[in-house]
Amino acid sequence: MVGELAAIFAAYGLGVCLVHHYRDRLQWEAGCAPHAVLVTKNAGSVLEWHLRMLAFAQWVKARRMRITVVDEGSADDTLHIAERLIGRLPLCCELIQARSSEEARQWLERFAGDANEVRILREPVAGRTEREI
Repeated sequence: MVGELAAIFAAYGLGVCLVHHYRDRLQWEAGCAPHAVLVTKNAGSVLEWHLRMLAFAQWVKARRMRITVVDEGSADDTLHIAERLIGRLPLCCELIQARSSEEARQWLERFAGDANEVRILREPVAGRTEREI
């Protein structure tokens, strides 16, 4: 029973390795990598999870992904976390520091036709609702 289960995991692992190898070797869909845009404001507590999950999804699907993080002037350690993870994770990632929500909207409009997914990550400030932020 254990041997059969190990054989199943080994076959799955071999399949994943072969897909990665052939994707890199043949460069399938080189020009049309998916693009995810993360708009952040004081999202240090959740940004790392989102970036790591996107890196994991990229690995599982064996498909390169472009990620753009647009920060709306965070007061916490969001920028520090983003810079640290961009250097460590195997992602094609870009960090944009917008000075205001309006500037972040302008960046989103630029990416409108290109982005496959947009995630808004904001931590509510104590005593204020999300609509006021």
